[in-house]
Amino acid sequence: MTTVSEVEMTVSKVEVHSQTKGWITVSRKSNRYNLLALKSSGQLQFAGEASVTSGIYDEVKLSIDKVVIKTNDGAQKIARLPGKVFAVRTSAVVNGGQTSSIKVDIKADKSLHMTTTGEYVFAPTAEVEARSDTTASVDSSNMVTLTGGQVMSTTKAGMDLDGSVKADFQLDTNAVIKLEGGTLKLDLTGSVGN
Repeated sequence: MTTVSEVEMTVSKVEVHSQTKGWITVSRKSNRYNLLALKSSGQLQFAGEASVTSGIYDEVKLSIDKVVIKTNDGAQKIARLPGKVFAVRTSAVVNGGQTSSIKVDIKADKSLHMTTTGEYVFAPTAEVEARSDTTASVDSSNMVTLTGGQVMSTTKAGMDLDGSVKADFQLDTNAVIKLEGGTLKLDLTGSVGN
């Protein structure tokens, strides 16, 4: 991370899931998120909103188009994504006439890796917080402020090299990753040269 100045993630779709209603689209707008700037400012960037029926929403899903890495010398590289869908279990309770929120905090420093040949790999690691009966306001720069409400669930999840998303998982930041025939693989020998 010391050579990286920007990690920009583009998300093309945000969805939530209900056992009774299935998948509901929250946003189809392509949004870019500068993860390092958001981390340093402590701000939340708006991802979308939807009017939904009362009930429990048990999963949130982001469709990630690409992740662009900018290095300190100004070079830009597109990171390899093990998978383009990041779906995490949650428990967002929506009560009639109230606002609920789901905050997805992607941890760039825990998500960004490098292959043995110097290519960037972005395997998202996130903390997801679902809050009910909250107040959300969005300012002119698309930043969100959440106040009040009750935290219904907090989940940690991460993506493995095969694209699967697992609860309480994070790809080891010291993992040695090889690219073999277009497939990302862990080098279990532990040495870069093998």
